Amino acid sequence: MDTLKDFYDFYRPLQRKYDLRMFYKTNSKETKITIRQRDKEIVKVTEENTEACFSRTKRELEERMKKYEQQTETKEKAQRAGFYMDKIRESYAEK
Repeated sequence: MDTLKDFYDFYRPLQRKYDLRMFYKTNSKETKITIRQRDKEIVKVTEENTEACFSRTKRELEERMKKYEQQTETKEKAQRAGFYMDKIRESYAEK
């Protein structure tokens, strides 16, 4: 059950920060975990074993969040660059 604890230790802060929802379904054959942000599906994993499903979900969520953070960082840099370019243009327009 260390896998489950590791998953929740990783998932909880992300859940609060990004408003994530997890849907967990299991039957005799397989386990399904779906993680959504608002109404957009971020991660969907199906495995035969519960522990394997949680570990794979954690791995895929880590990858997804790295990409998301990189995109956010790039957008912020572009916005900052645009802001400074606007200031430079304004200063040239004043002269």
